[in-house]
Amino acid sequence: MLCAPQSRMDVLTSDEIDSINSKSGLVKKYNKEVDIETAFEILTRKLEQATTSEIDESKEEKKKTGKIEKETSVIGDIADSTVGRQVMRTVARELSRGLLGALGLNTTTRRKKSSSSWF
Repeated sequence: MLCAPQSRMDVLTSDEIDSINSKSGLVKKYNKEVDIETAFEILTRKLEQATTSEIDESKEEKKKTGKIEKETSVIGDIADSTVGRQVMRTVARELSRGLLGALGLNTTTRRKKSSSSWF
């Protein structure tokens, strides 16, 4: 003897949803609104605090010593770093190769492929 299915393929009514939710233990546990700080927000706040404290400390040191240091620009900081110098060298090399290549001058010598006896 076969039994008819006990489920249906239909949209639940709001009363059915409410009865299911009232019986569920998961809804009681997880139906809370929680405002969790994201890692991005935490790190951004810490960076802001660190930079403001460093700025405040440097201002206090300048007041104490009476020295006014020359502030460097971002480009100056990049040019002073090792990576910055390497990047600038690479850019200069590629620009000069491009300009000389446009003028028809070869900047590098290429070896001819030696003919092999195999092919």
